[in-house]
Amino acid sequence: MTAPETMSAVVLAGGRSRRMGTDKALLACGGRNFLETILQALSAFPDVMISSAGTERYKGAGARIVADIYRQAGPVGGIYSSLVASEREYLFVTACDTPFLSASLIGGICRASEGYRCCVAREENGRVHSLCGVYHKSMIPIFKDQIEGGRYKIALAYDKVMIKYFELSPRQAAELRNFNTEEEYMELMNSSASS
Repeated sequence: MTAPETMSAVVLAGGRSRRMGTDKALLACGGRNFLETILQALSAFPDVMISSAGTERYKGAGARIVADIYRQAGPVGGIYSSLVASEREYLFVTACDTPFLSASLIGGICRASEGYRCCVAREENGRVHSLCGVYHKSMIPIFKDQIEGGRYKIALAYDKVMIKYFELSPRQAAELRNFNTEEEYMELMNSSASS
């Protein structure tokens, strides 16, 4: 059975945060930073990793650090490196800037992935969240081939495997709200202060 207790998980924190201007994983929210909040939501997983370009930045966060095998490959490089490092067959993937992601939604996606090589979240409008889903270790050679060919779009792999789309309700889709700019983050801070 594919449940968090039988899988590995990774938080992708290797981005440069150019638009934000600071490390998004370390942004404060509700008394903790984004990374701490997400790691709490992943607490059911026996093997939790943080994917990062370097191994020092998140030392002490309470998760294993996985350095990129391929530099400058973007999120697909982080997923590939984490699949290689994973102690389990299935890997749940999330980004470091989705602090509203709940353990309930994570569990639903994990359970839905059984029998598939890939299971990713999809909104009613068709928007696919490649960085919120489950990937099987059998996808390692597919991602390796993509990266070595300079093809960094994660979704290119979906045509090559049996994929399951986890259909999000509007409430679940709101959990995947992410923050790319300082303006978006300040909006979050202001709404938190007024609620």
